[in-house]
Amino acid sequence: MGYRYSSEVRSTILALSVAGRSARDLAAEFGVGESTIYLWRSQDRVDRGETAGVTSTQAAEIKSLEARVAELEKELAATKRASELFNEGRVVRPKDLYPIVETLVDEGFGHKYSCRLLGVWSSGFCRWRHNVPSDRAIRRMLLTDLIVGIW
Repeated sequence: MGYRYSSEVRSTILALSVAGRSARDLAAEFGVGESTIYLWRSQDRVDRGETAGVTSTQAAEIKSLEARVAELEKELAATKRASELFNEGRVVRPKDLYPIVETLVDEGFGHKYSCRLLGVWSSGFCRWRHNVPSDRAIRRMLLTDLIVGIW
């Protein structure tokens, strides 16, 4: 991204340009590129309605709308992916949502956003993710493996 000049410098240069000073003289005096001054002149003409084009306010609005569309598309993608991870037709306990949140996080969605999407607390997810299994949970896993092995 290029250097951004303050609005005061820009307005001063435009005022001097309208007064009849050449772009070359202004560029040398203020240390601004000559092509930048020509761009500012043409944008000023558009903003004043002298020539056709997109005004500065319209360009800013378009930029903010494009950012909003990108945000909504990301939200839609996360919602679609979360719905794919759900098993349709069954009630899911909040603790059962944590693996779904983890899958969404692994796919690039933020954990806070994923938790908010699925309606679980971010702190609960973080505790679940970094929690060490208790002795009882370890015994249950071992017994489950033993029972599955026997059957």
